[in-house]
Amino acid sequence: MNVKTIPAPKYVKDTMTGIADKPIEIANGHPITVTADSDTYVGIYTNDHLKIGAIMVLDLPLAGWLAAALCVMPPGGVQEAVERRILPATVVEAIPEVFNMSAGIFNYPGGQHLKSYQTVEPGTAPPLDVLALANSLGRRLDLHVTVPGYGDGYLSIVLAP
Repeated sequence: MNVKTIPAPKYVKDTMTGIADKPIEIANGHPITVTADSDTYVGIYTNDHLKIGAIMVLDLPLAGWLAAALCVMPPGGVQEAVERRILPATVVEAIPEVFNMSAGIFNYPGGQHLKSYQTVEPGTAPPLDVLALANSLGRRLDLHVTVPGYGDGYLSIVLAP
């Protein structure tokens, strides 16, 4: 059984608000292109049999802002790092937790239970099936997300067929 329903934007907003402990703002976004050398973080969500059910893609700025907010880091300390596209180790270490805390987006009564399985960092080639899924059209939600006091970026959620 696969996840059949694309999460409602409000549910994504509420989940991200809980992670950042700030009232997240969302708007329609655009698909994020994932390549072996793109500045993206990819969260892979699997079922209990390790079958991919969904992925979440965060561009580097949004990953940095969410992880910094989760760690309660001052925005100024991360601003320059995001601009240079090199995040501090503390922020990078928190990004898998952002994906872990986001797993609830895919879990609902009567649906398949998914959990965060792996985080693919920028500069690392995602597995080919993940790469194909990330760049597919169809069962996806693409959002522009603003973390108040920090900054904004893009998020894509793609459901496996």
